[in-house]
Amino acid sequence: EMAQAEAYHKCCQWVNYFLHAGHLHIKGLKMSKSLKNFVTIRQALTEHSPRQLRIMFLMQPWDKPMNYSDQTVDDAKAKERYFKNFFGVVKSVLRQDFVQERQGWTQGDRALWQLLNECQQKVHTSLLDNFKTFEVIQHLVDLVQEFNKYLSTETNPKNLLVQKVAIYVTKVLRIVGVVQG
Repeated sequence: EMAQAEAYHKCCQWVNYFLHAGHLHIKGLKMSKSLKNFVTIRQALTEHSPRQLRIMFLMQPWDKPMNYSDQTVDDAKAKERYFKNFFGVVKSVLRQDFVQERQGWTQGDRALWQLLNECQQKVHTSLLDNFKTFEVIQHLVDLVQEFNKYLSTETNPKNLLVQKVAIYVTKVLRIVGVVQG
């Protein structure tokens, strides 16, 4: 496949890394034209956004059979909504004038900072351990869940800390292709 792409595009190195994923299963059965359970990317994109499909594939091990079903797509849509809500809350917090607020860190601020550092380490470890993107997504979801708890208990959330969490979540989602820019 790489040789074909390089020949077609007349270049000596088309990609730096090539990852061959497991077979795609449609509702539990291996996708096959003979079984008439074949779905093209174009067909999938008429029903779901590219982001939803990316999240769906990221939530499954790359080296195992991948399942394309209503449940896996619904799970991806739920994760997409979860991250969109997170970024909406972050924008709301960052709009507040924090210059007049007391800037010392509370116990809650320190706890969130520690959770952010732990999440960064877990994400790094998951990527090094067989590129486990399904774990990466779960670590981000866990971080956002703890972030939401922080906001519900902290009377004066620290803008710079909120921004740091949002930047990290954005960075990881950009690395795995969920967000652009």
